Parts: sequence; C-alpha cells; structure tokens
Amino acid sequence: MKLGKMVASALFAASVLTFGVADPVLDATPVVHANSSECQLENYFTLVWDGEITDYTITSLEFGTARPYRDFDPQPYIQDLISNGYFEEVKKWDAPDGQYVVLEFANQGARFEFFFGKDGNYIRQNLDGDQSVFHFVGNAKAVDVINAWGKQMKHRGRW
Repeated sequence: MKLGKMVASALFAASVLTFGVADPVLDATPVVHANSSECQLENYFTLVWDGEITDYTITSLEFGTARPYRDFDPQPYIQDLISNGYFEEVKKWDAPDGQYVVLEFANQGARFEFFFGKDGNYIRQNLDGDQSVFHFVGNAKAVDVINAWGKQMKHRGRW
C-alpha cells in the first residue's frame, strides 16, 4: 500500500476515534482505484481486513453467491495471499478462458475474476470497466484460496 494511502487511512481512523465522527475532508468511500496497471487487490484485501469494507461477494458455479456473515473472519484467506506472494501484470490475452471465481466489491465498482485455468493464479481486475490481468506469484494457488473463502462463507452463512 502506498504511504499516502496509509497516512490518509490513519488520519481518518484518528479523527473517528478522537471526535466520534469522521472529518468531512477525509470522510470518503474507500474506493481505491488507481492506475489500472497496478493490481488493486491487495488494497481491497487491506480494507476488508481492517473492516472498512464488509459488503462484498464471492461467486462461483459450484456454490453460487456467498456474502460474509456477522462473525466471519476473512483474515486467514487474505493472509494466504498477501503474505505469500505478489501480483505482476500480464498482457490481457494471457488470461485463460473458462471457469473462474468472482470476488466483487459492487459498491466500489471493483470485480476480480480468479481463473481455474493454466496454473490457477491469473486474475482479471475490472475497475469500473477498466480491465487489467495479473498473475499471482507465490506459494498459494489464488483461485483455490478465493474459492475456499467463498465456500466457507456460504457454508457458515446457512447456520
């Protein structure tokens, strides 16, 4: 995460703690769109981890659409990816065809599609219609982590 974003986030949190309300200058929807050549997934993961974004879905053909429930902890899934690898941009035509799992932040206009094909580490990022493709380089298989995250939300959300 860039230093400026971290400082803004810290100032926002401090203003809420100090005054009980957010400073109107810093009170903004946590939309983290930036240059499309940068993978924004880690920024969204940070917002979910910190509880700043709680409205997201994970969808697959296997289990349908899952939403986080009240006590759901996404941190183990996020940690599997952000602490064990990095994202590098690839050419759009390198994205595999076929089935994928979708992590969507509809209120922020962000959608990430994790493909099962090739090595399971290709992600298509769609930020308000601007698409980029990234490859996750790390110890985990990105699609498997997101799929397990969605399955757990779907399974636990039924109780």
